[in-house]
Amino acid sequence: MTLESLRDVFMRCAIINYGVLLVWFLVFAFAHDWISHCTATGSSHAWSSSTPFIIR
Repeated sequence: MTLESLRDVFMRCAIINYGVLLVWFLVFAFAHDWISHCTATGSSHAWSSSTPFIIR
């Protein structure tokens, strides 16, 4: 693997990472109320009681 091809791979990874970061920023910026409503303490959603990884 040459230095140029390695540089291309890392550039593609950086572009993908910035894209994911941008998507998360947009979700948190524009859907903040919805996210905080879904993750509120004492939520009575069906999925919150069936999640096996929550220690109560």
